[in-house]
Amino acid sequence: MANRVLELYTLLRNRYLPPHELRKLQERKLRAVVEHAYENVPYYRSLFRSSGLTPQDVRTLEDLQQVPITSKEALRAAGLEGSLAEGVDPAACEVTPSGGSTGKPFFSYYDACEVQTRILVGFRALHTAGVRPWDRIVGLNPRARPPSLMNRLGLYRRHYIPQFLDLEEQIQQLRKTQPTVLRIAPSKLRAILHLVDYRLSEIARPRILITSSEVLDDGLKRRVLADLDVDLFNFYVTAEFADLASDCPAHEGLHVNADQLIVECLDDHGQPVEPGKLGEIVVTSLYGFVMPFIRYRLGDISTPIEGTCSCGSTFPLISAPVGRQDDVLRLPSGKILSTINLGWIATSIDGVEQFRYTQESPDHFVLQLALWKHPGEEMLAQARRQVLDYLGEPVSFRVQIVDRLPEDKGKFRYFVSRVPMPDSTDR
Repeated sequence: MANRVLELYTLLRNRYLPPHELRKLQERKLRAVVEHAYENVPYYRSLFRSSGLTPQDVRTLEDLQQVPITSKEALRAAGLEGSLAEGVDPAACEVTPSGGSTGKPFFSYYDACEVQTRILVGFRALHTAGVRPWDRIVGLNPRARPPSLMNRLGLYRRHYIPQFLDLEEQIQQLRKTQPTVLRIAPSKLRAILHLVDYRLSEIARPRILITSSEVLDDGLKRRVLADLDVDLFNFYVTAEFADLASDCPAHEGLHVNADQLIVECLDDHGQPVEPGKLGEIVVTSLYGFVMPFIRYRLGDISTPIEGTCSCGSTFPLISAPVGRQDDVLRLPSGKILSTINLGWIATSIDGVEQFRYTQESPDHFVLQLALWKHPGEEMLAQARRQVLDYLGEPVSFRVQIVDRLPEDKGKFRYFVSRVPMPDSTDR
């Protein structure tokens, strides 16, 4: 217990390290991870050798850019024997699954020490957001977790509601638990609020609402704040890295957990983008030794934010991800929007078996619907209005009823863009 308290104290202190000390910490950890991966992980040993690199070539943050980017598909192809450190027993590890547009599962592996780091980094994010020992923290989660020591002591009490329960049952559990802190994905929140006329206060009155996994759009945010005086926070969470970046009370961007991760925002040519420009997220873990992630492409796109936050933390800032590289739409004005809300609109149409949006050009969209029963013209017209309201610009949008939607090479995508990704100079 004493070691955990000391580690948490160190993590809290790290948020305010002077920039030169933070850089020294990152580079020291980077050298250790790179040397370990080269010596013990077949995938990275092969990657470095094929690129003509040795661990001695990667000593600084700038040197890291010499290392080729790694994808989920490459690690999956390497298998456990190639992507795990030699001598690691997979059965003794904690395993975290992640999905993706391909539908093929990918599993990340961690030992007990790495799991503890992930937990404490997440705790730091909660503490920074203002969560206190007496709070009741309720989250929708696909699987229940065993009670922590804090829970058993009556501190930071957590309750997990299975997210696959019927919505009415989720609402009943929220009423029963009365969270003071609610963690929920925006799409789940919207689905629940739809049943109570968008009045969260009818169910619970949390003082802190934390969203993650998806983009919280301005429309839903306005409706929540019109009903409740609640402080909204956005956490950027991934299966591979847990809490990658998180909001603080200043709400000036998401703080990257830079003492544990190196996060790059890169253009189409693999070069760092300027602050304010969109780039693809590539991450290097500074604590992962069981299954190292070095320049790992997440596929999300975000924007680096210049300067430091007024909260005093020296951790770098990024914007909340607007979606995945292939899951965002680009409007004629250049504005970028997530497709998550389009998905919610389509699934709210009664009788839809399958749907797909196609952006044919910046100002032309098509929604194809495969139906098991026709919802009626009025509901289709309502969905069309919702889509146009969300897009917010003069575009062409039509709904097309089809018998079925073909899959593309064994995978199904509900959003297809035929608009090319702009060059970094246009972003």
